[in-house]
Amino acid sequence: MLKKSLFLMLILCSLIPAFSENLPGYASVLSPAIVSARGVFENNGSVLKVDRGYGVTGRLLPAFSGAQNAFGSFFTHVDERAFRFEAIAMLPGTRDYSALSRAEIFSRLAFILNSVQSLEGIRYWSESRKKTRTLFADYYRVVSPEDRTKQPDPSAIDLRTGKAWEFLAYQKDLTFSGLVVRYRIRQEQDFMVMMNENATQLKLALLPVVAAGNMKNGILIIPCAEGLLVYFTASIQAFDFAANRVFESTENKSLAVLRWFADKAAAQGLIQNIELPMKLNEF
Repeated sequence: MLKKSLFLMLILCSLIPAFSENLPGYASVLSPAIVSARGVFENNGSVLKVDRGYGVTGRLLPAFSGAQNAFGSFFTHVDERAFRFEAIAMLPGTRDYSALSRAEIFSRLAFILNSVQSLEGIRYWSESRKKTRTLFADYYRVVSPEDRTKQPDPSAIDLRTGKAWEFLAYQKDLTFSGLVVRYRIRQEQDFMVMMNENATQLKLALLPVVAAGNMKNGILIIPCAEGLLVYFTASIQAFDFAANRVFESTENKSLAVLRWFADKAAAQGLIQNIELPMKLNEF
């Protein structure tokens, strides 16, 4: 029944009048793999689909000009043993969104993706503990891997003249040691992309469990006529002895980041208020 409703929704999406003639419709950028992927959530026009496995990411990557190039080189050297999680969300826009210029939409997206300190305190579902936990106790910009002096996030005004941003951030969750993450955010003509990877080792107590560069995340955001199409992917290659511990709750942690983005996008007037799921096994 869910598959049928998702199929009908995609057909309807192609018939809905565009909010803006300058923005593509959902249907024009959804690949066959996305249409056939497992749907885990549908509510008030929003749809979330996921895919998981091992090796190089990209199964749910939208069939959109430039998307392959944006992600291809970043994930080229991912090992076949690396755990892979992908999600794609269709998030319906607000009435205000329909009146925004392309430039204003991208300005608001740039502000969200650069506001990394707002990741502090977000919650996720821990499968091992069977309860919600805080994902990041600390999250803020730093000067370098060695100099972890806290730096402020830029203001919306600071970001107005930029098209690309690179910076380092420190993150600390409640399971593993703190680590430094390298961010790259770039605005293209039709989409915005954010990619990050760990610049320092991830450790459990004093034991290294993920080498530098082996924990990668990417977000691709395509403003469409109906709302935002958001592709998220996570790739983690852990040392064999710690793989199960590292992979545990990876999907639910990824969902927490997607929920964070949806909350911020709704606060910016880009999408409707949507409560994405806390855990996948609810669906």
